[in-house]
Amino acid sequence: MNTRIFVRFLVLGCVCAVVGVAQTTAPATSAKPRFAIEFPADKTSPPDFGPRYQTIPDYCNTVVCQSLPVRYGENLPRLANADPAIRQPSALVLEYKAEGDQVLITPVVYYGEIDAKAASIPLDTLEKQRLETYSGKLNDTITLSALAQVGLEPMTLKIVSAQSEHPYQPLTRSNAPSLDMEYAPLDRTSGTVTIHNRSSKAVVALRFGSPSDCKDRGDSHDSDSAGCPTDESSSDDCNDGWSEGVANGGLKDLIAPGASYQGPVSPGQSWKKVNGEMVEQPLPAYLTLEAVLFADGSYEGDVKAAAEMAANQDGKAAQREHILRLIETNLADTQTDDVTKAGLIRAAVKQLTEEPDAQMIANFRSQFPSLSDSDFADAKNFLSIGMKNEKEGLDSAIKMNENLLASDSKPPKKHQMTLAQLLATIYVHDDQPGASSHPTN
Repeated sequence: MNTRIFVRFLVLGCVCAVVGVAQTTAPATSAKPRFAIEFPADKTSPPDFGPRYQTIPDYCNTVVCQSLPVRYGENLPRLANADPAIRQPSALVLEYKAEGDQVLITPVVYYGEIDAKAASIPLDTLEKQRLETYSGKLNDTITLSALAQVGLEPMTLKIVSAQSEHPYQPLTRSNAPSLDMEYAPLDRTSGTVTIHNRSSKAVVALRFGSPSDCKDRGDSHDSDSAGCPTDESSSDDCNDGWSEGVANGGLKDLIAPGASYQGPVSPGQSWKKVNGEMVEQPLPAYLTLEAVLFADGSYEGDVKAAAEMAANQDGKAAQREHILRLIETNLADTQTDDVTKAGLIRAAVKQLTEEPDAQMIANFRSQFPSLSDSDFADAKNFLSIGMKNEKEGLDSAIKMNENLLASDSKPPKKHQMTLAQLLATIYVHDDQPGASSHPTN
């Protein structure tokens, strides 16, 4: 399939910050935004956790934007003494727009049933209610008091500059000799990473992130073999974290020979309580390209990281074959409408196993014979992760687009498409990109 898939890999150990990769490879805009919204820590945040920021991109000067992620479930700040007669919302989103020297913020609540375990929330299927619109200028504090009318705790926000006084500027290093990496800060919450492929081979997956070594912060504390502080006073400086993997997962290479990958990243935030006040801590000094997987199956960098990426792709490819057979069987049924067929496909896909068979495991073991038994056991789990992700990705795509599927309704729905057309945007012919009438591999 041509759709690029970006996979998050959990890293066990001592990681002092997080670096996230946005789901795009398009070059980041050079225009620097002016405003950001500061969200204070709430009851769902870890103890002693500082505020979060939502940068307002320049395009939000002309269109209304929405804050992400959506708040729902346990993250919805409900009033403890809310009037039981008030209908309780299921989700909360903030709409915002920059107009001149002001930022306009409108809380929007949604009503209806939400699956807390779903990969995405189809807001367009829920009943929506816009509350009062608030405005503020740079450094103004805004309290969204109207939330109390719908049984939610009022939220207090602050309008701050999108540009940090001390932008994050890590040093970069690569464990893959054929690739190098650069980082440039954009605003308070993001930067741009550029990875150059100097090899003659195409790259299908790579992984980079913050280092699992607290010494990179310049801490002078004693540390253990993993680089984590051992003295009690500094133990909260180092937290478990994750680095981000970028994987293609299909027919199209991530980086062609001699080409470059560029995309936005979001450095995490680290906070510490000093004399009773929250103080933001510096992020790690290094951003590291951990490993790269080439189209011919070879790799550079950390062998375990490369094995995890390969296992994830192997799991997805195997599950994809099972899914394609189910899809072809259902699309061949000319007596059933698309909406019903979509439901049948989703139900059948959910029943597919997420456990690799013995042959998959043996093939994977032969690809990475140098892995220790413990590292192989860890990496092997990514076969299951890939199989699970492939199932959930298709299920989510169909569910999100159910309202676009053709039906007998009159007049036709806006942007209406057939089920075959929808699935063809997910699985595309390798010999006729974009031209398939039904999914094939």
